[in-house]
Amino acid sequence: SLPRVLRIKPGQPPFRILAADDKKDNRELLSQLLGLAGFSVHMVANGEQALRDFKAWHPHLILMDMRMPVMDGYEAIRRIRALDEGKSVKIIGVSASAFEENRKEVLAAGADEFIAKPFRDAEIYGKIGSLLGVEYEYEELEAPESAAAEADEIFQLTPEFVSTLPAELLRRLRKATIVADLDRMLELIAKVEATDAHAARQLRKLAEQFEYQKLLDLLPKERRS
Repeated sequence: SLPRVLRIKPGQPPFRILAADDKKDNRELLSQLLGLAGFSVHMVANGEQALRDFKAWHPHLILMDMRMPVMDGYEAIRRIRALDEGKSVKIIGVSASAFEENRKEVLAAGADEFIAKPFRDAEIYGKIGSLLGVEYEYEELEAPESAAAEADEIFQLTPEFVSTLPAELLRRLRKATIVADLDRMLELIAKVEATDAHAARQLRKLAEQFEYQKLLDLLPKERRS
């Protein structure tokens, strides 16, 4: 899954978003979703109010529900587009139906983009972001353990590879392995981590599973002088 949007990156102009939806729950959801991220939001309940607020407030973007009483989204978009200042505003048509013809109708009515309900946060942020050039700050995701494990599966240690690690460290590790001093081995393997985390993880696995012979086979032999 994509990292979650936390907020708009600081230092950008305040983006004004007008959202028209006749359902109170949807208005509250959108208001919260967009407000928390740092957008300036106005909510209205039908196309007539959307047209009025557009003229008064000059939003950068409109989220327009297509099915509303009084004046529906199709009519509201046509009227907004007929105004001089309505040519450049970005409009996302919102509909409860995701059918292809519905999407085509919405775009034909003058919307720049289309979103089907139920709302998905990532999709709303993504489309607003690409239409307005908004940059976001995202939640930092912890790298899942499985990803590290998967990388290890692909990466198999060989004596040739191990010999590229710091020689003195390997010499000490070999000594500790010969006498099966696990604490000392793990202490030395922790130092390998600074050079190569993958290699360290594999060496640690061998040590913790007492695969001492396998470890010795990987470590370069002492050179006799």
